[in-house]
Amino acid sequence: MKQATLLISILLLFTGSYAQRSSDNPYDQVEDYSEGLARVKLDGKYGYINLSKREVIEVKYTQANDFSNGLAAVSENGKTWGYINTSGKKVIDFKLDDAKDFDSKYACAKKNGKWGIVDKYGNTVVPFKYDESFYLNEDGYGRIVENKKYGVVKDNGKVVVTPIYDDMGYFFALEDNIIHAKKDGKWGFINIAKGKTVIPFEYDQASIFSEGLFPVKKNGKWGYVDADNKVVIPMMYYSAERFKGGEAKVAIRDGYYLDSDDYIFINKNNEKLGPGNWLFLYHKGSYNSTQFWSSNKSFPSDDIKKKWDEGFYITSLRYGFDNNFFLVMSKNTTYKGQRWATRETFDELNTELSKMWNGDKATHPKYRITYLSYINNKWLMIASEGTYTNTNQHLFRKKSSGGLYFGNYISFPITTIEEEWKKGRYVDAIALNPKDLEYVFTVSDASYYVDQKYESYSHLKEDELKAWAKKDYFPSQIVKHDGTYHVIYTKYTKGYKYSDQEVIVSETLPTRNVKGFWDKGFTITDIHSFERK
Repeated sequence: MKQATLLISILLLFTGSYAQRSSDNPYDQVEDYSEGLARVKLDGKYGYINLSKREVIEVKYTQANDFSNGLAAVSENGKTWGYINTSGKKVIDFKLDDAKDFDSKYACAKKNGKWGIVDKYGNTVVPFKYDESFYLNEDGYGRIVENKKYGVVKDNGKVVVTPIYDDMGYFFALEDNIIHAKKDGKWGFINIAKGKTVIPFEYDQASIFSEGLFPVKKNGKWGYVDADNKVVIPMMYYSAERFKGGEAKVAIRDGYYLDSDDYIFINKNNEKLGPGNWLFLYHKGSYNSTQFWSSNKSFPSDDIKKKWDEGFYITSLRYGFDNNFFLVMSKNTTYKGQRWATRETFDELNTELSKMWNGDKATHPKYRITYLSYINNKWLMIASEGTYTNTNQHLFRKKSSGGLYFGNYISFPITTIEEEWKKGRYVDAIALNPKDLEYVFTVSDASYYVDQKYESYSHLKEDELKAWAKKDYFPSQIVKHDGTYHVIYTKYTKGYKYSDQEVIVSETLPTRNVKGFWDKGFTITDIHSFERK
């Protein structure tokens, strides 16, 4: 049980909160972990602790940021900033007026009242001459402001679009180097790599270009034009978002305070789409044999209890956009026992986890989280005791911290996951709470995993999954957020190797397909319900 006690102690640290001082927590504040270190505060000063709660960087900074790409921006006097590495060594001298987090190779910093870009060695990449902070995107372009006009700079310091525009969109999720901009009171689109106009400046407003279509507003209504400035979807909506995976969200009513009924989703033919999709993942050669499924409007606790008595175990459980719980139970050779819990908040889930690990059934000390989900506004955790035990399991929590550019956007926690991969640990389960914008996931030293990879898609296509399957990687975790599918692919040991897979996507529960797949030797390995939001 020592390992379980350590796990619970680590879990409590990941909540990033103010807490009463004690011998277990001598700090006034402990933030979420980032790159293996957590920022702590004591008597108005900051330092950093590692996963074992040992202070590895002295509490001496008046201001400090979390670590990002191996470096953290800190200030010793609250006036001048610099950067330290994870050993606490000064990497970039404390001569900056302000400093932002590193994004890949670069960070935005302020010097002599102006903003520029520095690299990890402190070299100036973009001169300190601009009026607002900015960042460089993956292609090395950054949006600059000079004398209240907008332009574009490259990561070699060269200005590629002269600052002549009255306004310009942000460079987040930029496609084909095309951005919307405002000139002489009208909006159009420019290609920042080529420095030329793509769509003329004739619209009242414009938004993010994607998938070949440009959202524009004219005479009070929004629609979409193509690259030839030809109207593809008429100006008939009160707002229009960019296309993602062949669909876009539009408003059919005007007003500041709209609810979900005031929006619909359309495809590129301007056809109305349904509220969401169910996705069923089938495999041959899995460790599931006989299966049972049920669909219920209420939580299926009676079905679970009955099937446990018959030797079945929960392998998937989702709550759908159509207010249905869909349960899959299997005769699974890796499990010997199971427990489940649903709780309103992460802290309540923590408490329940502590009970399950620490005392209410001491004869079963080897329970591990094998399934995690956020369904019907509650956390669902399923813990299992298995013959292939996931040892040394850890749980991580990644919350949104907001931001100047992206508001309450939360990115997939791939950086933390990659750090765990380096330690030989693999992702067991991952869930997203869209209400509070937080990811929670577990990793362990799982003996039946060989390797894992990560990919993200705007649209989950079967041919992509098939391509990975040819390399013996199969999707073990799928999360959809903000129009993007995040997929963890896993390569299993020979005893777990899948031989084939099928993916079924449907706007209604595809229950009629299940028996046909069972008859062909497939079993359901996971299900998902993706509401369009």
